[in-house]
Amino acid sequence: MSVVVDDGFVPSPTGRACTDLTDDVAGYVLANNDGAALTKARDCLRSAVSKLNTRNWEWNKVHQLITMVADTATYTLNDSFRAPRSSHLLNSDGSMIGRLGYKDPQSFWYDHDKRDEAGSPCYYTVENPHALGTIRLDVIPSSAWVGQYPTIKLWYYRRTLPCSESVVSLNVPEEVSDWVAWQAKAHMAAHYDMGKVEYARDVADQMWRLLIQDVSRSQVTDEE
Repeated sequence: MSVVVDDGFVPSPTGRACTDLTDDVAGYVLANNDGAALTKARDCLRSAVSKLNTRNWEWNKVHQLITMVADTATYTLNDSFRAPRSSHLLNSDGSMIGRLGYKDPQSFWYDHDKRDEAGSPCYYTVENPHALGTIRLDVIPSSAWVGQYPTIKLWYYRRTLPCSESVVSLNVPEEVSDWVAWQAKAHMAAHYDMGKVEYARDVADQMWRLLIQDVSRSQVTDEE
């Protein structure tokens, strides 16, 4: 299986560095010089990113180019995959000349009982992507079909990766990383200074509502 990933989203302005976020969260409770508090701040940031990943966000929409192979119905997904958006069929020039429909796994397995036969795929599904990491076509693509549609451009929503040794900044827009910081501050204050919880929570909640409103407006005109 040949897979080419195009996942080069670069937010503008760039997301905040993890060290800056950690210091900001720990500093909210005046503990940014305490090693244990900095460790807790990183945990709180991870928790905030986990909440962020419970929704599909327009700024986290990317695509993966999948090279079709005759007689192969299953293809590998990018590790950051969270949820499918749309699937475009490209010709040899890279122009879109068709689409694949998506079906949830239950409907897919119920509707398509000839999955082991060769033919012209019309639908795909993603079953438990975090465990299996694959998409499956409704039939095995024939060599003639692959010749006509050599590439699938799979649009999907990706997960935001939390801060870690390999992730030095959040790959999200600035206003999103600011929400992550305030959400983490609310968690942090619950451990170190209860008097500061309510303010941080109110700020985070307001920012969260604005982020959701922004996504709702962008989806009205989205054509992907």
